[in-house]
Amino acid sequence: MPLQKILLCDESQADLASLEQVLLTADCVVLSACTSEEVIRIAKAEKPDAIFMDIAMPGMDGYACCHKLRDNVETSNIPIIFVSSKHQKTDRLYQDKFFKSNRLRLLDLSQYEPGLQLFQEAFFGASGLAALAEQNNKPSLILTLLEALYYFFSNHHERVSESHRTAPAILWEAAQAGGIPWLEEPKKIHATILPNVLSGVACDLQPLVSECKEPGFGVNLVKNALNGRLSLPSPFSANRAYCQESYEVAPDLNCLRFTDGGHTFFLVQLLSSADALYFPVANVFLSFAHINESHIKRLQEKLIKDFAKIAVHATASNSFAGVIASHSRPSHFYYDVWPALFELASSQLLLDKLPAIIMRKDHDFNDADVLFACHKRQVLDSHELDRIAFDDNKWFVHIGRQQHLSNRFAYDIADRYLVDKMLQSPTDTTLAKPTRLADCYPVVWIGVEGQKRC
Repeated sequence: MPLQKILLCDESQADLASLEQVLLTADCVVLSACTSEEVIRIAKAEKPDAIFMDIAMPGMDGYACCHKLRDNVETSNIPIIFVSSKHQKTDRLYQDKFFKSNRLRLLDLSQYEPGLQLFQEAFFGASGLAALAEQNNKPSLILTLLEALYYFFSNHHERVSESHRTAPAILWEAAQAGGIPWLEEPKKIHATILPNVLSGVACDLQPLVSECKEPGFGVNLVKNALNGRLSLPSPFSANRAYCQESYEVAPDLNCLRFTDGGHTFFLVQLLSSADALYFPVANVFLSFAHINESHIKRLQEKLIKDFAKIAVHATASNSFAGVIASHSRPSHFYYDVWPALFELASSQLLLDKLPAIIMRKDHDFNDADVLFACHKRQVLDSHELDRIAFDDNKWFVHIGRQQHLSNRFAYDIADRYLVDKMLQSPTDTTLAKPTRLADCYPVVWIGVEGQKRC
């Protein structure tokens, strides 16, 4: 149906005149207004077929005006087109926020980056963002948040301003206080069906996946760390992707950020040195073992609430501070972590170079100093690891290997070494336990963990 009556609104008389000249050639009636209040009044009286409106206006802005028009039965069905020359390309955020029937559209007269719109749709829920914008009455803060994260993930650190650094935490606190769900659930992809496009960008994940699955991946990662930085194949270009930063996601994740200069992905470590890959712009992850949506959601949340510190850490000159060899469950520690730690420490050259062998507090089942006759052991909680990374410009690598990448022979050697060392140096606590059972016969042993190798 052709448009017969159009309402224009812009605070600039010059811009208003330019739009009128364009639309007059379309053989339709053109109405004009300079404020949101005038738009509402004219819309009720004239019932235009469409409204072309600027965003930034004195008094009530375009977004607030859009709310008013939507809430009024007389004007709720009038299509609205935002006309903007603002440099905040994230104004596209609002294209489906207010009207689920897609009556609202935004014409952005500046050059628009399509990837940013795809990122917004993948990472955030439109209804949650709308609720946050309405609660704070600051839609520009939403736009700043979106730009901040997108610039960070696309490695445009020079574009991240002070307002970009602070906006994510402000909105995180507002969402928590208001109980507003605003993050999209990360989506899982499978190694058997690897996508060739992520967020509109062509990719080849196979070389990256293959390298992460190599049996000696963890030890090779540490060797590279000792040389100053990590390197993996970039799925988005022929370049390698590099890393000199890690993020502790409480209580048990170590997340390494890799970038090829234009794209970012995270290597997520829980038990092994490669449990998952996370691609934040597309908000998808590939799990090799152990990692599910809840783990990636925690990383997602940390990237927002700690964004100010993360943005600084990502551009700092960070140095390698040691390996984390830890897990809260003994069975997983001895299955996944211990064989890789033993392999690493078996090389005296590597052991001598290691800054530290770190176990998380309450996950420290063995003393690395006793096991390997060294002085490398540190016991730290998640808060301490986080503080060291941000305050001292350090980063860490978790050591571990996936069970299916280890052979029985490697396990047997590691087990024999561990048992021999434990028998040589029993602790007072260990020696006291048999004494307490000396008068108990028969002994009934009830096991809780039934997942030991056999």
